[in-house]
Amino acid sequence: MCRYWYCRWWTLCISIEIQKVHFFWISAMFLQKITNVLYHRTEANFSTNYNTSKIDKKIKCHRIIDWKLNLGVEKVKIMFGNYAKTYNKERIICDLILDINKYEPKLCQTTIELYKDSKHDLKRLLKYAKIFNIVERIKLLFNL
Repeated sequence: MCRYWYCRWWTLCISIEIQKVHFFWISAMFLQKITNVLYHRTEANFSTNYNTSKIDKKIKCHRIIDWKLNLGVEKVKIMFGNYAKTYNKERIICDLILDINKYEPKLCQTTIELYKDSKHDLKRLLKYAKIFNIVERIKLLFNL
């Protein structure tokens, strides 16, 4: 485990209400154990009406509308015994497919392989794929 990442996570949680933070992209992949890569930048989602100006600049903040913010949210137990809000694996895969050009190819391949090897819910994945209008790409990727 990377202590640096957890220290930044802890700083983020102390500086704002924990209910407002939703860990996103690679941070979410790491918390859900569907990547073995940890970048030095923590990413988190917030509601569009939340003021992110006082959050540490090392944390990349994304502001999104509430229905997208809360779609697929779950709590994951972290190293300290606390819980962090992140997205479930199916939502992470949909986000990955939506913005696949923003990621390194090796990261995409590793994440998809680890997702396939883990306990997953294809029904939920297809539900999210319909919402994000990527059903054909998901079916092609998972041979459905």
